[in-house]
Amino acid sequence: MNRSVLLEKLEGRVPATQGALIVARSWMHPERGRVGCPAHPAVIAAAEEAGLAVQVRDLGVEQQMSGEPTRGEGTIFAVSYEDPGGGFRGLAVGAHRADVAAMAWASEEIASWRSVMRTRRTITLGPADSPAARSGDTAVLAGVFPAQPGTRGSAWAACGCAVQARCPAARDSESAMRSFRARGDEVVLVGEPVWGQGVDVPVASGGGDLYRVRSIRDAEVLTACAPDRLAFVVAPGSVSVEVAQLLAVLRRKFPRLRGQHPDQWCYTMTDLLAAARSALAESDVLLLAGAGASPVAAAAQAAAALTPIHRISALGQLRPRCIDVATLTIAGCGARLGGQVLQVLSGLGPLDVLRRVTRTESVPMVSPVSGEQTGRVWS
Repeated sequence: MNRSVLLEKLEGRVPATQGALIVARSWMHPERGRVGCPAHPAVIAAAEEAGLAVQVRDLGVEQQMSGEPTRGEGTIFAVSYEDPGGGFRGLAVGAHRADVAAMAWASEEIASWRSVMRTRRTITLGPADSPAARSGDTAVLAGVFPAQPGTRGSAWAACGCAVQARCPAARDSESAMRSFRARGDEVVLVGEPVWGQGVDVPVASGGGDLYRVRSIRDAEVLTACAPDRLAFVVAPGSVSVEVAQLLAVLRRKFPRLRGQHPDQWCYTMTDLLAAARSALAESDVLLLAGAGASPVAAAAQAAAALTPIHRISALGQLRPRCIDVATLTIAGCGARLGGQVLQVLSGLGPLDVLRRVTRTESVPMVSPVSGEQTGRVWS
């Protein structure tokens, strides 16, 4: 692909007016023919961020089809490459040759995007039940990102699941806490949620103290007033590996500890964190795309200990330096912006879009004697 890249300045190819940039949706190369520009929204957004007036056109298409030569006082700054899938892609920005500022901006902008044109892998993170995207199909790529705050499907439960998924984890944790405290048990709320606030403490609890154990140190120093009546509840949104480590310490200190059955735990954040760690282990950059917050973005940030992070809340903030890598992971807080980013990437070189998913499921166990499911008591 790199061997086919052409960075060009084409004089007198387009009618232009002073004070406005012309950004091409597509354009006609004198030798290569029609050049598609999937990445042109990034150029438009950058120009608008810079306070420049923008006109969006299909440059030279009409003139080429009618056989008439294109004339004008504009200059096109363009870059194009041969797409392995067929045809040509690239970018083109036109400006009036007397408009020095617009000419300089267009030249620098095209050169900047040309510097990051390459074959690229993009790993997306999303809930395990989100639809799989087909590589190169920008019409369905937005489906791998969660919805923006305020849009349908954007509400998240304390455990990290979408509200419409109707995950019972938070309700089960609250119910278990009420049950334990109603019979006078002291309750340990175990875990540190990656997303959300865990579980609310019931006001009418019926007695018993409540403790929080978020770390190994918390577990080591915990002193219960009634060690023989100690129970635990898992904070929804916690990572199961960390919860298991905390419970190992608590069981050593309090052998009669009992608690919430593990089939009530939610593994959404555990799975998202595992997927994020796996993706980031082979990525050069984490791109957080969106203005709000989501469990996916929270898991990605928690996993990105050594991976550089670029945050953008609008397409105009997507600059070449954000994507100047061979492999990047995108964690979205909004479907629209995530889809736009993938569209732009698809116009900057051959692109492979991967979806990294981890899924843990609780399998109901049936007694071979009675044919009934096993009980939910765990100690």
